[in-house]
Amino acid sequence: MSFRLRSKRLEQASGADVLLVAAIPKFAAQAIRKVYDLQWKPTFFLSNVAVSVGAVMTPAGPEKGVGIISAAYLKDSTDPTWKNDPGMHWDWIGLFRAGAGDAHQHPANCSVGYCGNGYYLAYEYTHTDPSGQVTFDAGSGGPWPLKPGTYQMRLLLDDGYRDVARSVEFVVRP
Repeated sequence: MSFRLRSKRLEQASGADVLLVAAIPKFAAQAIRKVYDLQWKPTFFLSNVAVSVGAVMTPAGPEKGVGIISAAYLKDSTDPTWKNDPGMHWDWIGLFRAGAGDAHQHPANCSVGYCGNGYYLAYEYTHTDPSGQVTFDAGSGGPWPLKPGTYQMRLLLDDGYRDVARSVEFVVRP
């Protein structure tokens, strides 16, 4: 689905009063900001791909998302609502090389059983801390200190391997 929100005048002229955004988090946040900036007040539906508080609403600005209709089938560990929920205890932040595959894939030479941790280099559990802040150090496993290169952090849910949010890539220099 592709759309451009260019001007309030265009939306008023079209008579459109409903907007469905089925976009990945970055573009959903941009759409929320643009609709707000245009002062357009459609009935705004947001698909479940982009319902993360931390990845969509916080970057967009929570005040800009008031009235959006969405549905989620997960508890977002970046949402303070779930701060002390026991089911959130095992969400984790993984450190990956930029461009690495999914966390659950194993190296090509893995023939049977457990063959390492896939593509993540280190991890820390969030322990229901909705701030999303964890500290990586020598106790996080993996290579430490980090060697020069480009990396990315990912949020994974419930001790599983499905990532629901990814950081921007960052560079470690010598």
